[in-house]
Amino acid sequence: AGYSGGGGAGANGGAGGGGSFIAASATSSSFTAGGDGTGNENNGSIVVNFADNPPQLETSTINGTTLTLDYDQILNASSTPAVGDFDVRVNGASITVTNVSINNDIVTITVSPAVVLSDNVALDYTAGTNPILDQQGTQAANLSNQTITNNTPDITPPGIPQNVSANAISGGAIRINFDDVDESNGSGVASYSIKRATSSGGPYSQVGTVTDNESISYTFTDNTPVNGTTYYYVVSAIDASSNESANSAEVSATADGVSPQLDSVIVNGETLTLYYDEPIDISSAPANSDYSVTVNITNNNPVSSLTISGNQVILTLTNVVQPTDNVELDYTPGINKIRDNVGNLASSLNNESVTNQTTGYTPTPPLGVSATAVANGAIAVSFLDVGTGGQIGSYSIRRSTTPGGPYSQVGVVVDNESSSYTFTDNSALNGNTYYYVVASQDGSLNASSNSAEASAVSDNVAPVYETSLVGGSSLLLDYDEILDANSVPATTDFVVRVNGSPVSISSISITNVRVNIELTSAIQQGDNVTFDYTPGTNRIRDIATNEAAAFTGTNAINYTSTNIPFGPDPCPIVNGNDASWACFDGTNNSTSISAKVGNVEIATFDAQGGTQTTFSPNALQQWSSGSFSGDQFNGPQVNASGNTGNATSFDINIANGIPSDAIILSLNKLSPNSGNTAYTLEAFDGTNTKVALNGWVTGQGNDGGVCTNSVNLNYTNGNTTLELQPTVSGNQSCTSSSNAIWFRINTTGVERIEIRKLVSQTDNIHVGLALLADYGDAPSSYRTSYNSRGNDPAFHVLSNTGSNPVYFGGTVDADGNGISNSQANGDDSETTGIGAGDDEDAITSLPVLRTNYSEYEVDLVCTTGGKVGGWLDTNQNGAFDNSEYA
Repeated sequence: AGYSGGGGAGANGGAGGGGSFIAASATSSSFTAGGDGTGNENNGSIVVNFADNPPQLETSTINGTTLTLDYDQILNASSTPAVGDFDVRVNGASITVTNVSINNDIVTITVSPAVVLSDNVALDYTAGTNPILDQQGTQAANLSNQTITNNTPDITPPGIPQNVSANAISGGAIRINFDDVDESNGSGVASYSIKRATSSGGPYSQVGTVTDNESISYTFTDNTPVNGTTYYYVVSAIDASSNESANSAEVSATADGVSPQLDSVIVNGETLTLYYDEPIDISSAPANSDYSVTVNITNNNPVSSLTISGNQVILTLTNVVQPTDNVELDYTPGINKIRDNVGNLASSLNNESVTNQTTGYTPTPPLGVSATAVANGAIAVSFLDVGTGGQIGSYSIRRSTTPGGPYSQVGVVVDNESSSYTFTDNSALNGNTYYYVVASQDGSLNASSNSAEASAVSDNVAPVYETSLVGGSSLLLDYDEILDANSVPATTDFVVRVNGSPVSISSISITNVRVNIELTSAIQQGDNVTFDYTPGTNRIRDIATNEAAAFTGTNAINYTSTNIPFGPDPCPIVNGNDASWACFDGTNNSTSISAKVGNVEIATFDAQGGTQTTFSPNALQQWSSGSFSGDQFNGPQVNASGNTGNATSFDINIANGIPSDAIILSLNKLSPNSGNTAYTLEAFDGTNTKVALNGWVTGQGNDGGVCTNSVNLNYTNGNTTLELQPTVSGNQSCTSSSNAIWFRINTTGVERIEIRKLVSQTDNIHVGLALLADYGDAPSSYRTSYNSRGNDPAFHVLSNTGSNPVYFGGTVDADGNGISNSQANGDDSETTGIGAGDDEDAITSLPVLRTNYSEYEVDLVCTTGGKVGGWLDTNQNGAFDNSEYA
């Protein structure tokens, strides 16, 4: 811009000078002034400075891969920033800037990958060599965490509808059900399109839509099907941007608008059956009173029960129809109506003629037949009444000495309309097995077929007292057979004397073959214990109720000695992690203790000769982490008195018959040696040769304490010596490692493990020993099941590495809980590890028993010969009774 003009007259009347104004630049301009005020022309200049604002960002947006920065001024395209001057972040993570360009007032940034509508985008701009400038060269400000408006259109289709189903309903309609689609991405689901085809795979045409109202699931009813036609349906989801998902999985249904039609009605004896032309809905069984059965026009024969099976409605009548009777039927629909599986209702019936196919009454055999040995060698045969409206006159009890017969009659029971009957066979010979069947007979002695067979062994021999032992406050009496646990003597039936003086009895219980008498005070080592038994009201007897004899002055073996059992009862401690942790017998500060599973000794812990090593077996430990987390175990202390020097050097001698590769050893609270070796471990076979240890599986876990630590392992001497290097850190009070280390022995033939202490400081370590064992699946009434320390468990040891040739089932695993119960699922409590799942190993599949079957079969798999015990809860009382064992 320019200005030109004469100057005004000077103060002294001089002529004004000419002048001009020139805008020289954006930041300065020159102005030429007039005369000097004296009338003389004078040229001069005045510099005027102008402020110029930097470019301001007005909007920032992104669409897919194109990010746009819109400024308020025209920018200098020759100063285009480098791609590295920008950091574009999508949901907090940087993405690649591939190009930057400037056009007018727009900076265009190309990124990769493209963003989607749901992404959050932010940008940093740091001016580099070529900053963003306006036309006058003024630099735009840097940008930090600039929020970018995401204008990317929604092109993402919704998810595909799941759990689509199609079901025919009454009236010929078909109902489509499906779940709501997750709407966390995109524009959200607006509606669903229901499509139909008459052939699988399409083509489909839309038959309806359902608006998404945020329900969990939706239902659409198609009322346009043609009866008998099969239709194939798919469902798709549509969002607010009209994006449509792929079709769902196809489902189909056949339209059914026809009510079930009655084909025929037949009566035979007391059973009247309605036959329809299609299956009937078993969930809509009519009431007995919805039917009226008329015999010979005037006599009503009430319906006593009703069942539905397939296309049949089966009525059981109160009275048996005779062959010459004329029978008619009425059906008046009540609350529950006869209908097909889609809900079409059957018609009512009025004076419907019934075809009488009764040819003469044939009794049915009784159910619930059982045989039980009772006192004096007799066998009681029990069975249920056959309810036939007075048609049964008696029952024939038949016996054989071989399974399947031939049978001969041993007695008759008159039907007096009781709910059940019992016949006692007093002619059985002791020790013989007898097989019984029962047949029902009408008044004309027409007999039914034989019932299911039941067997029992005659037993007229009373249980014989074998031995007794006493320890602590428990006096245990063992007999030669299983006792009746429901016949427990009173405490006054026994007199117990210690060194000749009577002592009080607190309680008596019976488990299998054992009578357990609890005394009010503990027996001491060396005490002489005698006892008397005088039968009272509840007598000691076997399950056949044969009563045991009285006795007086009987001596009990006093096993209260230097070896005191420590640990819980029952012991071992069986937990949830496939290991049976042993308990220990011994005395505090002894030089030898015994590790036992039940009463089976699996190893002894013996002090090294010439050392001050002692044991205290009364410690109880619990794993709080690691492979055995949650397991409790009896963890004896070694060197509990705190002796220094070589006071923690001992041998573990594995008992004969116990495979070494079934054993797990743990060591805890090892004292550190500044990170160096503190203890060594070596193992020897039967030839006193060292075995390699690097194949043993090992792990660590915490069993309590405030220390954070570990135990380092160093294998030397050709892997036959294992150096234990405990490390301790953290709390200042930590003097030993609370990180227990365990070893799963994978070497067969190991007979001795030597642990030697190499440091002199005081320590007080704990040891633990466990077995892999399978306890089987017997319930608590089984004699050798594991339920107390005094009652030895039945188990076999499982190798860590080798084969296990003798076992039930196709596979075998270690039990994490060997204590059985009445449901035989004590070993099924594990959820992880090799013991997880159903451990009824011998049964290939657990059967479902149905009461209308007369025979049952369960396949058992056994790898070699053996005896099998089985239980069947025939009275369904939730427990296995003595009579339910074979």
